Amino acid sequence: MNKPVISIVVPIYNAQDFLSECIESLLNQSFLDWELILVDDGSTDESVNVCRKYSHQNDKIKVVSQQNGGVTSARKLGVSHAEGEWITFVDADDTLPNDALLKMYELTNAYDTDLIIGMVDKSLPLLPKELSIDDWRESCISGRPFHVGPVAKLYRKILIEDDIFDIPRSIVKGEDMLMNIRIAFKLKTCPIVLYENVYNYRKHDTSCVHTFVPTLEYEEEYHKLRKEAILGTSCTIKHLQASVESRLEAYMFHVDVSPEDSSWNHSEFVKEIQRDAISCDYSLPIILRILFKTDNCILRQLIVIIWRIYAYLMKIKYII
Repeated sequence: MNKPVISIVVPIYNAQDFLSECIESLLNQSFLDWELILVDDGSTDESVNVCRKYSHQNDKIKVVSQQNGGVTSARKLGVSHAEGEWITFVDADDTLPNDALLKMYELTNAYDTDLIIGMVDKSLPLLPKELSIDDWRESCISGRPFHVGPVAKLYRKILIEDDIFDIPRSIVKGEDMLMNIRIAFKLKTCPIVLYENVYNYRKHDTSCVHTFVPTLEYEEEYHKLRKEAILGTSCTIKHLQASVESRLEAYMFHVDVSPEDSSWNHSEFVKEIQRDAISCDYSLPIILRILFKTDNCILRQLIVIIWRIYAYLMKIKYII
Protein backbone atom coordinates (compact mmCIF):
# COMPACT_ATOMS: atom_id res chain seq x y z
CA MET A 1 0.00 0.00 0.00
CA ASN A 2 1.41 3.40 -1.01
CA LYS A 3 2.14 5.91 1.70
CA PRO A 4 -0.20 8.92 1.84
CA VAL A 5 1.00 12.34 0.77
CA ILE A 6 -0.51 14.23 3.73
CA SER A 7 -0.95 13.08 7.32
CA ILE A 8 -3.65 14.96 9.23
CA VAL A 9 -3.07 14.89 12.99
CA VAL A 10 -6.02 15.71 15.27
CA PRO A 11 -5.36 15.86 19.05
CA ILE A 12 -8.57 15.14 20.96
CA TYR A 13 -9.63 15.72 24.54
CA ASN A 14 -13.33 15.60 25.51
CA ALA A 15 -14.46 16.91 22.13
CA GLN A 16 -17.50 14.72 21.56
CA ASP A 17 -19.79 17.67 20.78
CA PHE A 18 -17.74 18.86 17.80
CA LEU A 19 -15.61 15.89 16.75
CA SER A 20 -17.94 14.44 14.13
CA GLU A 21 -18.22 17.80 12.38
CA CYS A 22 -14.43 18.05 12.36
CA ILE A 23 -13.93 14.56 10.93
CA GLU A 24 -16.65 15.03 8.31
CA SER A 25 -14.90 18.16 7.04
CA LEU A 26 -11.74 16.09 6.57
CA LEU A 27 -13.56 13.26 4.83
CA ASN A 28 -15.03 15.81 2.43
CA GLN A 29 -11.67 17.16 1.24
CA SER A 30 -11.28 17.42 -2.53
CA PHE A 31 -7.68 16.26 -2.09
CA LEU A 32 -7.85 12.52 -1.49
CA ASP A 33 -4.32 11.30 -0.84
CA TRP A 34 -4.29 11.63 2.95
CA GLU A 35 -4.39 9.68 6.17
CA LEU A 36 -6.15 10.85 9.33
CA ILE A 37 -4.59 10.21 12.73
CA LEU A 38 -7.01 10.76 15.60
CA VAL A 39 -5.15 11.03 18.92
CA ASP A 40 -7.31 10.51 22.00
CA ASP A 41 -5.59 12.32 24.87
CA GLY A 42 -7.28 10.40 27.68
CA SER A 43 -10.79 11.72 27.03
CA THR A 44 -13.44 10.95 29.64
CA ASP A 45 -16.41 11.52 27.34
CA GLU A 46 -17.47 9.63 24.18
CA SER A 47 -14.70 11.04 21.97
CA VAL A 48 -12.77 7.79 21.59
CA ASN A 49 -15.95 5.94 20.58
CA VAL A 50 -16.64 8.57 17.92
CA CYS A 51 -13.08 8.03 16.64
CA ARG A 52 -13.49 4.25 16.54
CA LYS A 53 -16.78 4.52 14.66
CA TYR A 54 -15.12 6.47 11.89
CA SER A 55 -12.00 4.29 11.78
CA HIS A 56 -14.19 1.19 11.30
CA GLN A 57 -15.81 2.90 8.31
CA ASN A 58 -12.62 4.15 6.65
CA ASP A 59 -9.22 2.43 6.57
CA LYS A 60 -7.47 5.78 6.01
CA ILE A 61 -8.25 6.68 9.63
CA LYS A 62 -6.03 5.60 12.52
CA VAL A 63 -6.95 5.94 16.18
CA VAL A 64 -4.22 6.11 18.82
CA SER A 65 -4.71 6.75 22.53
CA GLN A 66 -2.65 7.89 25.49
CA GLN A 67 -3.19 8.89 29.08
CA ASN A 68 -3.92 12.60 29.33
CA GLY A 69 -0.70 14.43 28.60
CA GLY A 70 -1.83 17.64 26.95
CA VAL A 71 -2.20 18.80 23.38
CA THR A 72 1.53 19.00 22.67
CA SER A 73 2.21 15.40 23.66
CA ALA A 74 -0.87 14.31 21.69
CA ARG A 75 0.49 16.00 18.56
CA LYS A 76 3.86 14.34 19.15
CA LEU A 77 2.22 10.92 19.39
CA GLY A 78 0.24 11.59 16.21
CA VAL A 79 3.33 12.60 14.26
CA SER A 80 5.13 9.43 15.41
CA HIS A 81 2.40 7.43 13.64
CA ALA A 82 2.36 9.61 10.51
CA GLU A 83 3.52 8.17 7.20
CA GLY A 84 2.89 11.14 4.94
CA GLU A 85 5.54 13.41 3.45
CA TRP A 86 3.55 16.39 4.72
CA ILE A 87 1.89 17.03 8.09
CA THR A 88 -1.05 19.28 8.95
CA PHE A 89 -2.66 19.75 12.36
CA VAL A 90 -6.37 20.27 13.03
CA ASP A 91 -7.95 20.84 16.43
CA ALA A 92 -10.87 18.56 17.25
CA ASP A 93 -13.46 21.34 17.49
CA ASP A 94 -12.51 23.06 14.23
CA THR A 95 -13.10 22.27 10.55
CA LEU A 96 -11.43 22.70 7.17
CA PRO A 97 -13.01 24.15 4.02
CA ASN A 98 -13.43 21.39 1.42
CA ASP A 99 -10.52 22.53 -0.75
CA ALA A 100 -8.06 23.41 2.05
CA LEU A 101 -5.66 20.49 1.59
CA LEU A 102 -5.72 20.81 -2.19
CA LYS A 103 -4.91 24.52 -2.18
CA MET A 104 -2.01 24.06 0.21
CA TYR A 105 -0.60 21.00 -1.53
CA GLU A 106 -0.70 22.59 -4.97
CA LEU A 107 1.80 25.18 -3.74
CA THR A 108 4.28 22.50 -2.70
CA ASN A 109 4.57 21.58 -6.38
CA ALA A 110 4.90 25.19 -7.51
CA TYR A 111 7.58 26.26 -5.00
CA ASP A 112 10.68 24.80 -3.42
CA THR A 113 9.48 25.00 0.16
CA ASP A 114 9.02 22.99 3.35
CA LEU A 115 6.19 25.09 4.80
CA ILE A 116 2.88 26.44 3.52
CA ILE A 117 1.15 29.07 5.67
CA GLY A 118 -2.60 29.52 5.13
CA MET A 119 -5.17 31.92 6.54
CA VAL A 120 -7.53 31.26 9.46
CA ASP A 121 -11.14 32.41 9.00
CA LYS A 122 -10.26 34.91 6.28
CA SER A 123 -9.03 35.32 2.73
CA LEU A 124 -7.05 38.20 1.27
CA PRO A 125 -7.00 39.21 -2.41
CA LEU A 126 -3.30 38.46 -2.77
CA LEU A 127 -1.31 35.94 -4.77
CA PRO A 128 0.78 33.30 -2.97
CA LYS A 129 3.93 34.92 -1.70
CA GLU A 130 7.37 33.70 -0.74
CA LEU A 131 8.24 34.89 2.75
CA SER A 132 11.84 35.22 3.89
CA ILE A 133 12.93 32.81 6.61
CA ASP A 134 13.91 35.75 8.85
CA ASP A 135 10.51 37.42 8.42
CA TRP A 136 8.73 34.19 9.35
CA ARG A 137 10.94 33.77 12.42
CA GLU A 138 10.15 37.33 13.46
CA SER A 139 6.43 36.68 12.97
CA CYS A 140 6.55 33.54 15.13
CA ILE A 141 8.31 35.42 17.94
CA SER A 142 6.09 38.50 17.89
CA GLY A 143 2.82 36.68 17.16
CA ARG A 144 1.89 38.79 14.17
CA PRO A 145 0.79 39.33 11.46
CA PHE A 146 0.21 35.63 10.72
CA HIS A 147 -1.52 33.03 12.86
CA VAL A 148 1.41 31.34 14.58
CA GLY A 149 -0.32 28.24 15.93
CA PRO A 150 0.32 24.92 14.16
CA VAL A 151 -3.03 24.87 12.34
CA ALA A 152 -3.68 26.19 8.80
CA LYS A 153 -0.22 25.04 7.75
CA LEU A 154 1.38 22.26 5.78
CA TYR A 155 4.75 21.15 7.15
CA ARG A 156 7.20 18.87 5.41
CA LYS A 157 7.57 16.03 7.90
CA ILE A 158 11.35 16.35 8.14
CA LEU A 159 10.80 19.63 10.07
CA ILE A 160 8.75 17.94 12.79
CA GLU A 161 11.39 16.45 15.07
CA ASP A 162 10.80 15.32 18.65
CA ASP A 163 12.54 18.31 20.23
CA ILE A 164 9.91 20.78 18.99
CA PHE A 165 7.42 19.08 21.33
CA ASP A 166 9.71 19.28 24.37
CA ILE A 167 7.55 21.78 26.25
CA PRO A 168 6.69 21.52 29.97
CA ARG A 169 3.09 20.61 30.78
CA SER A 170 2.96 23.79 32.87
CA ILE A 171 2.95 25.84 29.64
CA VAL A 172 -0.77 25.81 28.87
CA LYS A 173 -0.94 28.94 26.71
CA GLY A 174 1.55 29.79 24.00
CA GLU A 175 2.90 26.26 23.53
CA ASP A 176 1.80 26.51 19.88
CA MET A 177 3.96 29.59 19.42
CA LEU A 178 6.98 27.88 20.98
CA MET A 179 6.52 24.93 18.65
CA ASN A 180 6.46 27.17 15.60
CA ILE A 181 9.47 29.22 16.75
CA ARG A 182 11.47 26.03 17.02
CA ILE A 183 10.36 24.89 13.58
CA ALA A 184 11.09 28.33 12.11
CA PHE A 185 14.71 28.11 13.24
CA LYS A 186 15.05 24.74 11.47
CA LEU A 187 13.84 26.08 8.13
CA LYS A 188 16.23 25.99 5.18
CA THR A 189 13.75 27.10 2.51
CA CYS A 190 11.44 30.10 2.39
CA PRO A 191 7.85 29.47 3.51
CA ILE A 192 5.01 30.26 1.12
CA VAL A 193 1.99 32.26 2.26
CA LEU A 194 -1.40 31.29 0.84
CA TYR A 195 -3.74 34.25 1.33
CA GLU A 196 -6.88 32.09 1.33
CA ASN A 197 -8.88 30.65 4.18
CA VAL A 198 -7.88 27.04 4.83
CA TYR A 199 -9.14 26.73 8.40
CA ASN A 200 -12.38 27.40 10.25
CA TYR A 201 -11.67 28.20 13.90
CA ARG A 202 -14.38 27.70 16.51
CA LYS A 203 -14.20 30.29 19.28
CA HIS A 204 -15.05 29.33 22.85
CA ASP A 205 -15.40 32.00 25.54
CA THR A 206 -14.29 29.44 28.13
CA SER A 207 -11.15 28.33 26.27
CA CYS A 208 -7.70 28.86 27.73
CA VAL A 209 -6.92 31.52 25.14
CA HIS A 210 -9.70 33.73 26.51
CA THR A 211 -9.61 32.92 30.23
CA PHE A 212 -5.97 32.31 31.15
CA VAL A 213 -4.29 35.11 33.11
CA PRO A 214 -0.52 34.52 33.24
CA THR A 215 1.48 35.18 36.38
CA LEU A 216 4.93 36.72 36.51
CA GLU A 217 6.39 33.28 37.17
CA TYR A 218 4.59 31.92 34.10
CA GLU A 219 5.89 34.70 31.84
CA GLU A 220 9.42 34.19 33.15
CA GLU A 221 9.27 30.44 32.42
CA TYR A 222 7.73 31.04 29.01
CA HIS A 223 10.32 33.63 28.04
CA LYS A 224 13.14 31.33 29.12
CA LEU A 225 11.87 28.68 26.69
CA ARG A 226 11.39 31.23 23.91
CA LYS A 227 14.85 32.65 24.49
CA GLU A 228 16.42 29.18 24.27
CA ALA A 229 14.64 28.66 20.96
CA ILE A 230 15.79 31.89 19.29
CA LEU A 231 19.31 32.43 20.58
CA GLY A 232 22.08 31.13 18.34
CA THR A 233 23.86 31.85 15.09
CA SER A 234 20.58 32.47 13.26
CA CYS A 235 19.30 35.07 15.74
CA THR A 236 19.18 38.67 14.47
CA ILE A 237 18.47 42.09 15.95
CA LYS A 238 14.94 41.90 14.50
CA HIS A 239 14.30 38.65 16.36
CA LEU A 240 15.39 40.20 19.65
CA GLN A 241 13.21 43.25 18.97
CA ALA A 242 10.23 40.97 18.32
CA SER A 243 10.96 39.23 21.63
CA VAL A 244 10.92 42.61 23.42
CA GLU A 245 7.55 43.47 21.86
CA SER A 246 6.05 40.11 22.82
CA ARG A 247 7.11 40.59 26.46
CA LEU A 248 5.79 44.16 26.47
CA GLU A 249 2.43 42.81 25.39
CA ALA A 250 2.41 40.44 28.39
CA TYR A 251 3.46 43.25 30.73
CA MET A 252 0.76 45.64 29.48
CA PHE A 253 -1.87 42.93 29.80
CA HIS A 254 -0.89 42.49 33.44
CA VAL A 255 -1.07 46.24 34.12
CA ASP A 256 -4.53 46.38 32.58
CA VAL A 257 -5.83 43.43 34.63
CA SER A 258 -4.11 44.38 37.91
CA PRO A 259 -3.08 48.06 37.91
CA GLU A 260 -2.65 47.97 41.69
CA ASP A 261 0.05 45.29 41.44
CA SER A 262 3.39 46.92 40.59
CA SER A 263 5.49 43.92 41.64
CA TRP A 264 6.39 43.20 38.02
CA ASN A 265 8.22 46.55 37.90
CA HIS A 266 10.78 45.21 40.36
CA SER A 267 11.19 41.83 38.68
CA GLU A 268 14.03 40.44 36.63
CA PHE A 269 11.49 40.00 33.80
CA VAL A 270 11.02 43.77 33.38
CA LYS A 271 14.69 44.52 33.99
CA GLU A 272 15.60 42.12 31.18
CA ILE A 273 13.10 43.78 28.85
CA GLN A 274 14.87 47.08 29.42
CA ARG A 275 18.34 45.56 28.98
CA ASP A 276 17.33 43.76 25.80
CA ALA A 277 15.69 46.91 24.42
CA ILE A 278 19.01 48.71 24.80
CA SER A 279 21.07 45.86 23.35
CA CYS A 280 18.91 45.51 20.23
CA ASP A 281 18.34 49.25 19.75
CA TYR A 282 14.61 49.04 20.47
CA SER A 283 13.24 52.45 21.42
CA LEU A 284 10.86 52.15 24.38
CA PRO A 285 8.18 54.88 24.30
CA ILE A 286 8.56 57.29 27.21
CA ILE A 287 5.12 56.36 28.50
CA LEU A 288 6.33 52.80 29.07
CA ARG A 289 9.50 53.96 30.77
CA ILE A 290 7.33 55.95 33.20
CA LEU A 291 5.10 52.92 33.77
CA PHE A 292 8.13 50.79 34.62
CA LYS A 293 9.05 53.22 37.40
CA THR A 294 5.73 54.06 39.07
CA ASP A 295 3.90 52.11 41.77
CA ASN A 296 0.99 54.56 41.92
CA CYS A 297 -2.21 52.72 41.00
CA ILE A 298 -4.10 55.77 39.70
CA LEU A 299 -1.17 56.88 37.57
CA ARG A 300 -0.77 53.34 36.20
CA GLN A 301 -4.45 53.24 35.22
CA LEU A 302 -4.16 56.64 33.56
CA ILE A 303 -1.08 55.52 31.62
CA VAL A 304 -2.91 52.42 30.43
CA ILE A 305 -5.73 54.59 29.03
CA ILE A 306 -3.25 56.90 27.32
CA TRP A 307 -1.32 53.91 25.98
CA ARG A 308 -4.47 52.38 24.50
CA ILE A 309 -5.11 55.58 22.55
CA TYR A 310 -1.47 55.87 21.48
CA ALA A 311 -1.22 52.24 20.44
CA TYR A 312 -4.44 52.46 18.45
CA LEU A 313 -3.27 55.54 16.59
CA MET A 314 0.18 54.06 15.95
CA LYS A 315 -1.29 50.65 15.07
CA ILE A 316 0.85 48.93 17.70
CA LYS A 317 -0.24 45.42 18.62
CA TYR A 318 0.21 45.43 22.37
CA ILE A 319 -2.88 47.55 23.00
CA ILE A 320 -4.38 45.71 25.88
